[in-house]
Amino acid sequence: MALSVLTNKVATTSTSNTTTHTTGSFTPTANALLVATGAFGTSITGTVVSSVTDTFTGTGSWMIYQITESGGSRTVVTCIAVAKAGASPGSGTVTFTTDNNCGRNAFGCGEVTGYDTTTPVAQNKT
Repeated sequence: MALSVLTNKVATTSTSNTTTHTTGSFTPTANALLVATGAFGTSITGTVVSSVTDTFTGTGSWMIYQITESGGSRTVVTCIAVAKAGASPGSGTVTFTTDNNCGRNAFGCGEVTGYDTTTPVAQNKT
């Protein structure tokens, strides 16, 4: 089975000044690799994405990769998070939680299918 291109499932923008940022509802493919991305703007230096959660059934733990860039009066937190969807995930949402209020935000979630779910990494020594 060939690895698919990242398929966008949902994208959201928001100017709500809050610590929780939730996507619209969507249904991922069974066992897909979920890839959630976000950019969150704030005036508070040192802000981070403290968690990524979802309301699907059977999703594995989210791994979060992020970078925070501060300059002038603005801080932007850019985040990529990945998790494996369950066998029957159903419909749900993904929520990014930041440790401080962020008011200029863009975030969403896509999926990659077609990867080997039993032995995803192969190593050869020559």
